[in-house]
Amino acid sequence: MLNYEQDLQIDPHGLEKEWMDQPRRMFLYAERLAEAERERNRAKEHLDVTEAQLDKIARSDPAPADLPKSTETAVRNWVIQHPDRAVAVEQLREAEYEMSLLRGAVNAMQARKSALENLVRLHLSKYYSEPYVPGMQEVAEQEDRMDTQKRLGELMSKRKSGRAPSTKKK
Repeated sequence: MLNYEQDLQIDPHGLEKEWMDQPRRMFLYAERLAEAERERNRAKEHLDVTEAQLDKIARSDPAPADLPKSTETAVRNWVIQHPDRAVAVEQLREAEYEMSLLRGAVNAMQARKSALENLVRLHLSKYYSEPYVPGMQEVAEQEDRMDTQKRLGELMSKRKSGRAPSTKKK
């Protein structure tokens, strides 16, 4: 049983596993789509055969079909309204619906691949690393220069006040 929503989920912290599993998921959905197309083709053939059989019945003996005349329009209308045809049409609709869902799922798997590619690009560009604030580096460098200037000023004032080690001879 396929679980579309679960299969589309991506663990951004396990990109290597996600990438390794992507081809398997894609193939699974592509295979299911091919099976659905085969079922749709069978349902279409079944509808065509059912219509042909009903047409043959109506033309061979119009009395059981309650047809006053065996005209083209009367036969076609009888075939269209027949319960056997209605069942075949419903089977075809169901097969086409399933095929449409799987076609959408294959497209979603292709979108998942694209999302994985973009997540890898973000990872490589260090998107998930430390936060970046424009201008922060300049502010930090300016603060470092101010701290350095302040320390130099303090050292200079200590020397002038005599607190620095003396260079006098004893």
